[in-house]
Amino acid sequence: MSTIRAVDVERSPIRAMMRAEAEQDRKLASFPVAFRNDASPYSGQTDFKKEVRAACRNIERMPRLAKIVFIGDCAVGKTCLINRFCKRIFDCNYKSTIGVDFEVERFDVIGVPFSLQMWDTAGQERFRSIATSYYRGADALVVVFDMSNLETLSNTRQWMNEAMAANSRGPKPLVFLVGTKKDLMVATGPAYLKLVEARAKQMSRELGAELWLLSSCTDTF
Repeated sequence: MSTIRAVDVERSPIRAMMRAEAEQDRKLASFPVAFRNDASPYSGQTDFKKEVRAACRNIERMPRLAKIVFIGDCAVGKTCLINRFCKRIFDCNYKSTIGVDFEVERFDVIGVPFSLQMWDTAGQERFRSIATSYYRGADALVVVFDMSNLETLSNTRQWMNEAMAANSRGPKPLVFLVGTKKDLMVATGPAYLKLVEARAKQMSRELGAELWLLSSCTDTF
């Protein structure tokens, strides 16, 4: 790395953030278990992969970065999901994402600082070509659907295919299928909620994804 590049990295916001203390809920000392063992291809994993532990031991790799890309139809709640996670807020005044946006969060994994980049992509067709260029190099994909609109669940197949095609030359990213707006399901009754959960579990198996069902509004699972 040249002297100029070294100075740039040293002064970068990511570098400054990684020097700070990570919040307690961002410290991972042990492997996090699957949200639902019956809907996760990772449920049998009980410890960090050897590649993760090796990366944590390699003190020369700085800064350590992980890229997560959020994809899905327009208005399914990708931005609200990221805002709830990063800023602990929920804004009911929805504004569609234009192109792409991203947030950066500081984590400690086995005592080692990591920067988690969360890329929020637009769901509108007119921004599709722009957004897909940011799919490459993803360490994880979060495919989002609206639990109150089953069409958005069916559309996750296409989103997944496009994202995996963009990452076909590198390591296969981890995949998570996330259903949002669970709070809206209260009015539909338990029978419809059970139907949505069953179809979501089926889709998670089809996509090879871990399933999460939640509400960004109420901050509940």
